[in-house]
Amino acid sequence: MSRIQCPRCLRPHSHCLCPLIPSLDSRTRVLLLQHPNEVNHALNTARL
Repeated sequence: MSRIQCPRCLRPHSHCLCPLIPSLDSRTRVLLLQHPNEVNHALNTARL
């Protein structure tokens, strides 16, 4: 039996912090770069 996961961060609901993330309006564009070797790394800091 699998645990219920958050659809946004894919962490178990008991460890999900998504409701605490503020929503901010900004005109600044952000570009995130990730090395190809990090895509499936088990200890990613955050899901991109």
